[in-house]
Amino acid sequence: MKTTTLEMEEEERLERQSEDPEAPPVASIKDDAELDARTPEHDKICQLAYEHWMQRGCPDGSPEEDWFRAEQELRGTKA
Repeated sequence: MKTTTLEMEEEERLERQSEDPEAPPVASIKDDAELDARTPEHDKICQLAYEHWMQRGCPDGSPEEDWFRAEQELRGTKA
């Protein structure tokens, strides 16, 4: 059985979380499974996350940081 990108990302997220058990829980990629990748909301989150990444100087790694920040801003929630 072939592993999908989503499954690999979820596995990596769980590994990072297990490395630092004191860290606050990170939202699961699967938590947003109901959010279809073609929805306008997804597109807005994607665009804002990209803008945050650009503002941070396009660093390698941790795209989740920009994604969750954009998601929280657009949904009006705070971590």
